[in-house]
Amino acid sequence: QVQDFKKIAREEFGREIQIWTNASVVQRSNRAEALEFRSYCVEEMLDHKALDSLIATMVRENGWDDDDRRIGFMRARMSGGSGFPLLGSANDIAEQLGLMADAGIDGVLMTWIDYLDGIREFADNVLPLLEEAGLRQPWSRSSIPS
Repeated sequence: QVQDFKKIAREEFGREIQIWTNASVVQRSNRAEALEFRSYCVEEMLDHKALDSLIATMVRENGWDDDDRRIGFMRARMSGGSGFPLLGSANDIAEQLGLMADAGIDGVLMTWIDYLDGIREFADNVLPLLEEAGLRQPWSRSSIPS
């Protein structure tokens, strides 16, 4: 499907485009630990009051009914950090990113539940795997603040 969008842009509009997506990363030593940590953060520790307020604002501003089917989808996506869930070990995440690249995705905007620890773990353990796979250029740790 990604290639279809690129083809339409090229053939109908004379444009070369990139397709990017967003992802929420939970990296642990294995997938079970990642799922457990994500569950803890987005179920047990979720700020329900803040999420309810945000959703109520969106419902009001968009004129949706309180039982609109989009609300459940939004609640699930917002509580989990939105985006495609990249979960598991460094190898799992590198593999998932490789599958996204194989599907034609040009880039991924990522977020982490614990941003500072998450991006450091990602830089130390996933980026080298992506470099080995030829999915990105070599990277220097000096670009991450200490």
